Amino acid sequence: MRGTGKGRVRCQPPRASYLVPRPSLFLDASTIGAVPFAPMAKRKVGPWEAVDALLRTATAVERRLARVVEPAGITLSQFRVLRILRAAGEPGLPTLAIRDRMIDDAPGVTRLLNRLERAGLARRERSTSDRRLVHCHATPAGLALLARLDAEADAVDRRAAGVLTGKEQRRLLRALDAIRSERPVDEG
Repeated sequence: MRGTGKGRVRCQPPRASYLVPRPSLFLDASTIGAVPFAPMAKRKVGPWEAVDALLRTATAVERRLARVVEPAGITLSQFRVLRILRAAGEPGLPTLAIRDRMIDDAPGVTRLLNRLERAGLARRERSTSDRRLVHCHATPAGLALLARLDAEADAVDRRAAGVLTGKEQRRLLRALDAIRSERPVDEG
């Protein structure tokens, strides 16, 4: 806090010198002169920065995937449900199993399935052995839509992960698994 000279106190956030990168010179052939640049390895990074970068990256990849699937008339969540159903094959999956396999917490899996069913992309069948159980399946139209979108969606995945080597991808997967399970990363 700092006085303003008029009897009032002005609050200022504390200066965290580790958050303010010290500029070094980064010479770029496309520019004349030097551009300030602070490499990540040269400064202390707070945990919030890592989490923020993780969330921003996930959002960027999601936006790219959404641009692929939305012109086909489905949402990214519906696309994910169809992929889950395709992977399940002929036996199909109960609604709760679909929910458990979704990336985000989707309390509205039933609503997603209702929309997919109305569009003719998914179907539900009541189990003959247990009438309480409903199995969900992708229809031939749903599988055809996925087949049409696969190449572009896979290209988004390759562009996102393709900047990393295979070893870096494996390290990233271990680190992300550690974050999800809240356990330390095994460097092996």
